Amino acid sequence: MICLDGTRAPANAAERCHWGEIAANVIMTSLTRDEELRGDYKTLLMMMSLDFGDNGTHTDMFHLFESVSFGGQNLVFSDETVMFKDIATVAGGTRDTYYTWAGLRQCDLLGWVRCDFLLCIG
Repeated sequence: MICLDGTRAPANAAERCHWGEIAANVIMTSLTRDEELRGDYKTLLMMMSLDFGDNGTHTDMFHLFESVSFGGQNLVFSDETVMFKDIATVAGGTRDTYYTWAGLRQCDLLGWVRCDFLLCIG
């Protein structure tokens, strides 16, 4: 991890070196990716959710939101996840960037980071 003071720290040092607290139920990608690629990411994740989510059409093959059969917990997504939801449908689409999600303080701290939301995990 890169800490706010510019130093580096291992991932297990998150308590002392973190960028703030953002909900873990959001998937985002960098705005440095073009809009088409970001759309492709969103489409892929939504299709995976429809096929392999809790009520998916192919859960007989794979469960996207379940880790027990792999000997762990919350391996990729929280095991409590039910589905993905397009962030554009949350709060009337007004919280569709990192900046509107994190708040102004975090935006000031992370001024060089540009992110665009893809999905909420529900």
